Amino acid sequence: MHQMTSKARLLASIFSILVLVISIVGVCSTIPFAGPQTVLADDCVDTDGDLVCDDVDNCLGVSNPDQTDTDGDGIGDACDTCPNDLLNDADGDGICGDVDICPNNYNPGQEDSDGDSIGDACDDCIVGDDDDDGICDDVDNCPLVPNPLQTDTDDDGIGDACDPCTDSDEDGVCDPVDNCPNTPNPGQEDSDSDGTGDACDDCTDSDDDGVCDPVDNCPNTPN
Repeated sequence: MHQMTSKARLLASIFSILVLVISIVGVCSTIPFAGPQTVLADDCVDTDGDLVCDDVDNCLGVSNPDQTDTDGDGIGDACDTCPNDLLNDADGDGICGDVDICPNNYNPGQEDSDGDSIGDACDDCIVGDDDDDGICDDVDNCPLVPNPLQTDTDDDGIGDACDPCTDSDEDGVCDPVDNCPNTPNPGQEDSDSDGTGDACDDCTDSDDDGVCDPVDNCPNTPN
């Protein structure tokens, strides 16, 4: 009887040990292996738990273990309202500089009347410059023809580059067909028919004898 009791106690002990071993193995098998762990210094405060101490964390309060800072402004992308704008909306209009059509002028509405991708708030030519000659359309004397010098020989408000009739002497006759382009002569009188109008002809020779009328003793008869 005494012998059986000893055996029973031994078996019970062995069973208890097996149960303990099995339970330990089971618990250990449920603990994941996280690999090498970062050990922080005792005096490191890491509020957001990203393993970066608060005193060097570029997003304090937002977990960003990689500390990415695309625009290099010292503010991590994870908490930077303008991650691609170094100046972080310099004009304070709520539009980041990298997409703001007037990055240095307050223009929250991003108005762009002429559709040239330059906002009205900073556009020197709100009405546009269709011919790209650097002169705004509203003051360009040839808005559709490039003429940066704005040359207007006849001062008619239409630049030479697009003026169908440049009339330098303003006599109503276009220069290309005016027999005195720089002397007003709307009647285009040309007594000697030499192609030079009387108004600017140094020698009107009506009879074509080579002697100018003022000194020709027979101005209408060749002699």
